[in-house]
Amino acid sequence: MSDAAIVTRTIEAAARVVSRDGRYVVLETDRTAGCASCAAKSGCGTAALGSVLGGKASRLRMINDVDARVGDRVVLVLPENALLRAAIVAYMLPLLAMIVAAATAAGFGAGDLGAGLAAAVGLGAGLLAARHCATAPFVLTSLGGAFLRKA
Repeated sequence: MSDAAIVTRTIEAAARVVSRDGRYVVLETDRTAGCASCAAKSGCGTAALGSVLGGKASRLRMINDVDARVGDRVVLVLPENALLRAAIVAYMLPLLAMIVAAATAAGFGAGDLGAGLAAAVGLGAGLLAARHCATAPFVLTSLGGAFLRKA
């Protein structure tokens, strides 16, 4: 099967460019205040993205491949499976870091207290790494397949 034959379902969310820095733009997604009463919320990209990012306007940094300027309205296009990948990074990275840190400490004979402390440090490091991954522009574009288009 050729790549052209594969159709990827996407989620789209409206956003506004709030700043521009070289190759990057900072976007602010629209608030989803009316989503609770909207009949189309089950198939709406704004509702789906809003549920992941929170109900308030969120800011994210993206590569500006559409030459958007401050104040422009753009559409953030995100493949549906990118949300699954984001969830895996958000939940699995901290968990794996915690397990590896605890196992390493136990392997060095640190005892239960040492392994517990190492697990806490590993969890904290994993959470920081997941947060960094979530805010890095390359995660949405390279790994997630997200891109911008003019509204």
